Amino acid sequence: MKNYILILFCFITNFALGQDTIYLDDNFEEIKSFKEASFYKTIAKLDNNNNILERFYYKSGQIKSETEFKLTENNKKSYNGNHKIWYESGELRFVALYKNGKKNGEFLSYWKNGILKRKDYYKKGKLNKGDCWDENGQKVKYYNFEIPPKYPGGNSKMVQFITKNLKYPPLSQQSNLGGRVVVDFKIDTDGSVYDIKIKEGINAELDSEAIRIISSMPKWAPGYHDGI
Repeated sequence: MKNYILILFCFITNFALGQDTIYLDDNFEEIKSFKEASFYKTIAKLDNNNNILERFYYKSGQIKSETEFKLTENNKKSYNGNHKIWYESGELRFVALYKNGKKNGEFLSYWKNGILKRKDYYKKGKLNKGDCWDENGQKVKYYNFEIPPKYPGGNSKMVQFITKNLKYPPLSQQSNLGGRVVVDFKIDTDGSVYDIKIKEGINAELDSEAIRIISSMPKWAPGYHDGI
């Protein structure tokens, strides 16, 4: 699994209900051609209360996920109802219940052989209790469902690294030019940084320096999703 990191980010998502099929590439970016797609999704309106059902499919036609949302006043998605994910081979992977954007009720995860992997119980977004099992159905020590990637030593060490290694490009310094550069990158399964992109830049010189800093980072502790 690859983990996505975004420093200083914000995003806005709008939805046009009534679309038939939306084709997506490997990064779930929208494209026009089914031939070049890796996935596709459909969005359907459920009722008159701004509730929608979003389904993702593998290119084979096997369903990947099914999620119920409601649209907020500013037209953003909020989980509200069932959220299910399947393995590409068709077995159910996990199912969760949400209410007003928060987990509320049972959160179940399954091994590919159908044996229960974890059972968490949430109330208004807070975990009350949980248990985990191995592929043979034997109970194991509990672990969090989501463990985000971590810079060695934590965020404070990351800030120190950036501060220590940042070199103010001479032309920008002479022009007294500065500001904020927003950088998006990914953490691979071995902790290495890759796929570095500028989300919000200033100029070529400052943007290049931001990319240089990120690319020179030491390996992170990779993130985990349901133990993977």
